Amino acid sequence: MKVTLNVLGDHPSGDANPAYAGKKAAAFSAKTQVLRSAWGMGRGAPLVSDEIDVDIESELLSKN
Repeated sequence: MKVTLNVLGDHPSGDANPAYAGKKAAAFSAKTQVLRSAWGMGRGAPLVSDEIDVDIESELLSKN
């Protein structure tokens, strides 16, 4: 799994948007690939791809 930390600290939109002013943020992106056959789900191959791409985007905000 490849993980990229995009933001850690003051929210980047804090100056432009009052809703984010003074808030801390952490954001990351992650990408990986899963093989269906690794989980016993190889039925339907080759009509159904064995490879499944998984993309995750997340942003966490402080409450204050």
